[in-house]
Order: sequence, then structure tokens, then C-alpha cells
Amino acid sequence: MTNTFEDLFLFGASTAPYAKAKDWPITEWAGDLERMRELNFNVVRVFAAWDRIERCEGEFDFTKQDKLIELAEQHGIRVILNLGGLFGNPCGC
Repeated sequence: MTNTFEDLFLFGASTAPYAKAKDWPITEWAGDLERMRELNFNVVRVFAAWDRIERCEGEFDFTKQDKLIELAEQHGIRVILNLGGLFGNPCGC
């Protein structure tokens, strides 16, 4: 089997559905991923801040990560999921 350039070299961007100052509007995601693909990006790194996923102990909300992964798949973009961190302290950086 022959590997293509895309198989060997990951070219992409890092995204954060949640941001400290202002969340990335979900209405912009599909268009942004479409532009990424047009620019030949083949991977997106999705940051998932744990304090936004588990706001209440034992209650998890992966809605934003699920949506971004779904859109990336639709555009043929691979995903690196970066779990961890908190926006409320320096460990999130």
C-alpha cells in the first residue's frame, strides 16, 4: 500500500469550542471547516476543557465536541481530541 502525502503529513489548526473570553459560535463551524478543507487542512485539534464538559460532578456534556467531530468527518478532516485542562486556572493553558 502506498501512503499519500496526506497520510504522512498532518496539516491543520487547533480549535476550542469553548474559549475563556467568548465561545466559538457553533453557527460558524461548518463554514470554517469547509474553508479548512479548501486550504488542504487534513486535521483539526479539538481542545476540550474539562470544566466545561463536567460543570456538575458526574454530569457530562460532550455536545460541542460531538458536533465538531461530526462536521470534521463530513469535510474529510481528521480529529485530534485534546482532553483536559480547566479555564479557571493556569493548567488549562
